[in-house]
Amino acid sequence: MGTVFAILLGGVVAMFGILPLFSLYRQTIKAKPRFVPLDIPHLPAVQSSQIQRVVATLEKDGFTPETYLRLMDGSSTSSKYFIVLTNRADRCVALVTILTKQPTASAVATPGDLEVTFQTRFAGGTVLETHNGRRLDYTPALPNEMRNFLPSVRDLHRLYQLHCFAIEEHGLSLRQGKVIFDEGQATEFLCGMMEESCTIQEEMGYLRQNPRDGHGIYRPTWKGAYLTTWNNVFPVTVGRWIVRAVREREVLDSFQRSSWGVALPR
Repeated sequence: MGTVFAILLGGVVAMFGILPLFSLYRQTIKAKPRFVPLDIPHLPAVQSSQIQRVVATLEKDGFTPETYLRLMDGSSTSSKYFIVLTNRADRCVALVTILTKQPTASAVATPGDLEVTFQTRFAGGTVLETHNGRRLDYTPALPNEMRNFLPSVRDLHRLYQLHCFAIEEHGLSLRQGKVIFDEGQATEFLCGMMEESCTIQEEMGYLRQNPRDGHGIYRPTWKGAYLTTWNNVFPVTVGRWIVRAVREREVLDSFQRSSWGVALPR
């Protein structure tokens, strides 16, 4: 029995040490990924309709589309679309991310996995995000970020109300003025956001640059490799989902008790 236990324990230890090596030596991250304009009329009808519906919904809350982009540095089996919208009256950005599978000859196109993030930036450097993505993030929030994960909230009007509520609850508008990028700079904003994330993660010791890879190409450090690997495998993911669910319930309950909890007709 002791031998079996020792073998199992050795296997766990070996797995703990080996799995992050795949991330350490194989993963590369571009600080400035390559985007091209998204040709909506040539997308499968089910995907173009999905994009049109979400944009029409956000327009009811004062958002205007700034750009439609497709990521060119992604997987060969999937496509990732980005739609950047702004509400300049509220100085808020809505980032729609859609991950779609590449249709094959034997399979029809399907709607993509859609996430919406509302982001407000403040003059002091703080960034507040509220989003309804169902996937766990690979990295923790950066020091200047405040994130609200609300995967159960699929109603985008309510999600935006929750974002405005979070700004008010933290008193950010009173302490720091809101800032937003200039018109016509949506693509630069998206690239800059990703580059800023890589820079901060490098300062935190999660990423590193190797001169052999070229400028702007990052790889995980040992610290980053272990963090991204073990934050996203069982049973750690179970604990993270529980913590996220508890936090989401706290936010929703607090919202419901506030004046924002009264649904306002649009």
